[in-house]
Amino acid sequence: MRKLSVVLLLAAALFTSCKKEVETVEKLFTFEMRNEQHFVASKKEVNKAYANGSAWGLTEAEYPIAIASDSEAEFKRNNTTTHLVKNIRVQELKMAMPGNLSATFNFLKDIEVYVADSLNRNPVLMAYARDIQPDGKKTLILTPTENVMDKYVKTGNYSLRIKGKMVDTVSSDLNIKVNMVFKVTASPLN
Repeated sequence: MRKLSVVLLLAAALFTSCKKEVETVEKLFTFEMRNEQHFVASKKEVNKAYANGSAWGLTEAEYPIAIASDSEAEFKRNNTTTHLVKNIRVQELKMAMPGNLSATFNFLKDIEVYVADSLNRNPVLMAYARDIQPDGKKTLILTPTENVMDKYVKTGNYSLRIKGKMVDTVSSDLNIKVNMVFKVTASPLN
């Protein structure tokens, strides 16, 4: 019985040590990838969506944004390649209205940002903000999900789908900047 306890104790210590080593190795092969996109949500489109939705109680608007990035070059800069990348998750997503003097995010109640393929199919929720307070903010920091973005970001061509639940109209076109930071983990082996 005593020998079995010693063997189990040694196995547990070895497993714990290996797990820590794997975590240490993964940290060595983890890096951040940044992407910034700009789009214009036109006053006409936003207010039309609000008016149409108000009649049905569904005040939502959706904006697809095509993204072309040089993911492979980014992977090379970090000493890896596309086929070695095994995990991409959004770490941070911010939306801002830098060029709009009076515009704020007060017209929104909720917002969700999805990533999809280049044809805007198969969307996966990346980040969201719920119960946005009408406090005049020009920047929103969204809550990232744990969803994996590998199959989209690795291709270099994907799209964002932004869905917003509105509580008001807007008085001008909205120039919106989306800043994304992805946490990328690559495998050290093929």
